[in-house]
Amino acid sequence: MNIYSLPSILAFTVNISIAFIIFLDNPRSRINRWFAAFVMVFVLWNLSEILILTTSKYSEALFGAQILYRVIFLLPSFFVAIAYNFPIPTAKIASKVYFYILLFFIPIIFLILSFPNFKIGIIHLQNERIGYFYKLSYTNELLFNLQLIITVLYLIWGTTVLIRKIPKLRTIKQKNQTYFLVTGFIVIIVYFLLINIFRFYLTSVFSAYFLNTICALAVNIFFLYILLHFKTFNARNVLRSGITYSIIYTFILSVYFIVVNILSQTINKVFRVNSFIISAFIILLLVSLIKPLETKIQKLLDKVFVKDRAKYMHKFSQLNIELQKYLTQKELLTKVINFIKNNFLVREIALYLKDEDKNYYNLKNRNDIINSNLVDKIKDFFLSNKRAVELYEFDLEKIVPAFLNMLKKEKIEIILPLIFNDEILAFLFLSQKKYKSKFTDDELGRLTILANEIVIAYNRNKIFEDLQLRKEEEFRLEKLAAIGQMTAGIAHEVRNPLNTISVSAQTIKKGGLKTDENNELLEFIVQEVDRLDNLLKDFLKLSRDLKVKFEVVGVGTLFSKIITAIEIQNKNNIKITCECEKSIKLKTDPSLLYQVLLNLAFNS
Repeated sequence: MNIYSLPSILAFTVNISIAFIIFLDNPRSRINRWFAAFVMVFVLWNLSEILILTTSKYSEALFGAQILYRVIFLLPSFFVAIAYNFPIPTAKIASKVYFYILLFFIPIIFLILSFPNFKIGIIHLQNERIGYFYKLSYTNELLFNLQLIITVLYLIWGTTVLIRKIPKLRTIKQKNQTYFLVTGFIVIIVYFLLINIFRFYLTSVFSAYFLNTICALAVNIFFLYILLHFKTFNARNVLRSGITYSIIYTFILSVYFIVVNILSQTINKVFRVNSFIISAFIILLLVSLIKPLETKIQKLLDKVFVKDRAKYMHKFSQLNIELQKYLTQKELLTKVINFIKNNFLVREIALYLKDEDKNYYNLKNRNDIINSNLVDKIKDFFLSNKRAVELYEFDLEKIVPAFLNMLKKEKIEIILPLIFNDEILAFLFLSQKKYKSKFTDDELGRLTILANEIVIAYNRNKIFEDLQLRKEEEFRLEKLAAIGQMTAGIAHEVRNPLNTISVSAQTIKKGGLKTDENNELLEFIVQEVDRLDNLLKDFLKLSRDLKVKFEVVGVGTLFSKIITAIEIQNKNNIKITCECEKSIKLKTDPSLLYQVLLNLAFNS
C-alpha cells in the first residue's frame, strides 16, 4: 500500500457503510435495493482504484482498470434504474423485470464486444516502487463511439425521467430529493468527464490523481448529504452510527498511512521487530483511544446537518411559554403568524377562522370568506391527515376553480389546518418562502407540531372566555333578582304610606271631625308624603352608600306616630296599646327606624 491509495480506501469505507445502511433499512423495498446497488457501483470503482494504486504487478493493475472501465459504462444504467424508482416509482414499467433486463442488456453487449480492447491505459506512479494509475483513452473507433453515445443517451434519459417526474411528486421532500439527485449526479459526471478530457494536457500523473481524489470525495459528500439532510431513508440512528464508525475508521486509516506505517517500518529497521505486529498494536491502541469520541462525532454530525433544529426549538419553547398565558384571539393569532413568518421565512400568511355559519372568514378581511360547501369537499382529507399539507397533495378538482386560482395567484404552497376534536377551527395558508427556497420535510413536521400547540392554546383561551361570560351572565341574573326583590320591597314600602294617605283623606272627606283631629290627619298626610319622597330619593341613590342620619329621639313620641299610622288603616277595629316609658330616648335614624317598626306592625 502507499499514500496515494488513501483517498480511495477512505471513499470505499464510507461508501460501503452507506450501501449496507440503505439496504438493511428495508431490504424488501425496491428503491432501497436499487439505491444500495447504485452506491455499490461506486464501491467497485473504489476497489478497482485501490487495486491499481497498490499493486506492483502490471497485470493486476490492468485487471483493476478493466473492472473500472466496466463500472464507468454500467453506471448510467444504474442511474436510469434509480431515476424510475427514486424517490417513488411513478411509471408502471418500473415494476417490470424485462425493463431492467433490456436496460442493462445494451451496455453489457457493447462491453462484451469491446473485450479485451478496453480504452483505458495504465501509468506507473512516478518515484514509487509500487502503484499505477489509470487514464481513459479516446479512439475514433465505431464501437467505442457507440459506447460513448449510449452512455450519454442513458445519462440524458435518466435526467429527463427525474426532471419530468418532479411535477408529479406530491411532497416537497420528494421534490427536493429529486432536484438534489439530478443536480449532484450531473455535476459529478461532468466533473469526471472534464478531468479525463483535460488529462491530455496534464504533464504530471499526480495532478490527475489529485483531481480524481476530489471527485471521489465529492461522491462521498453527495451520498452523505442526500441521506442525512433529506432523510431519504428512515434508519436515522443506524445511519448516524454507521457514518460515525466510518469517520472513526477513516481517521485510523489516515493515521496508519501517515504515521503508523512509517513508524512501524522505522522500528523494524532499528530493532528488527516484526512491523506487522507493531502496526496491529498501534491500530488497536488508536481504536481504543478514539472510541470515546463516538458520541462527540454524532453530536457534530447533528450540528452540521440539522444545525437549525436547536435554534428553532429554543424559539419554539419561548413561544410555548407565552401561549400558556391568556391572550385574546387577536393577540394569540398575531403572535403565531409573526412566529411563522420569522422562523419559516414565509412571505405572506392568510388565516381563515370558522364563524357561526361554519364558513371561514379572513382575519384581515371579514368579507373574504371560504364557503362551508367548499370546506366540506376537502374536509375529509385534512381530518384523515391532520398535518401541514402541500397544495398539490389533495385532489385539486374538488376545489372551486376561482378559489384554486386565488391560491395559485397568491403562490400558496402550504395549508395548515387547526383541528380540534375532528373539527377544523381555522386554516393557515402559507405562501412561498423568501428567496424562493423550498419547505423541507423537517419544517412541515415543525408546522404540524406548532398547529397542535396553537389549537391547545386557542381552546384554553376559549374555555377561559366562556367561563368569564358565564360568570358575567350569573352576575347579571343575580343583579336582576336583587332588583326584583328590591322593587318588591319598595312597592311594599310605598304601599304603607299610600294607604295611610288614602285612609286619612277619606276620613277628612267624610267630615264630622274636630279641628284637632282634622289637623292631625292632615299632618299624617304631609308626613307620609315626605316619607314617600325620601323613599324615592333613597331609590335613586342606590348606587351610593346609604347615609344614616343619627339623632336623639324619644321612644314614646316614635311609638305614638306608629300607633296613629296603624289606627288610621285599622279597618278591623283592633285595639292597639303601647306600654313603654316615654322618657326613654334613643340615638337612631328616626325615619329608618319608623319604617322598620311600621313594616313589622303591618306584617303582624
